[in-house]
Amino acid sequence: MSVMMKKKKYVDIISSILLITLGVVYFYASTQFPEALTVEPLGPGGFPQFMAVILVALSAYVLVKAVLDRSEDANSATKFTRRDLGCLLVMMGALVLYVVLMRILGYAVSTFLFTAACFSLLGATWKKPLSILLPSAAMALVCYLLFKVLFRADLPSGFLI
Repeated sequence: MSVMMKKKKYVDIISSILLITLGVVYFYASTQFPEALTVEPLGPGGFPQFMAVILVALSAYVLVKAVLDRSEDANSATKFTRRDLGCLLVMMGALVLYVVLMRILGYAVSTFLFTAACFSLLGATWKKPLSILLPSAAMALVCYLLFKVLFRADLPSGFLI
């Protein structure tokens, strides 16, 4: 096994262990939410707990696969360019900005802006602005209706909505 293959295997093992730990901490934190004022079958921590279980399960799968799989193809290293790393850092910054702006602009507007930024980072072109703006508006609207109407969740409201 070459050095690059070993490196990829160790990256998978370490990242899986970190994500399993994150999932367990996330699950525990969601059990600490205050009880809801309304009677709901899952309570306020139900969805976060579900997501934590999914995160732990998928991370455990990657961990087991990395430990047991010895094939050349499975251990081939992925090469990241500087552009890929820059895109990842910009996406992380956009996520932080999304959370900050949510308190100022509200859920709907900040979700629209964040989704448009994600489409741009993933390669959508502003030469056809509707190819970014329409899906971003649809995503913001669907998420807003899903959480506000169906789940009856209190979403952050800003000065616009």
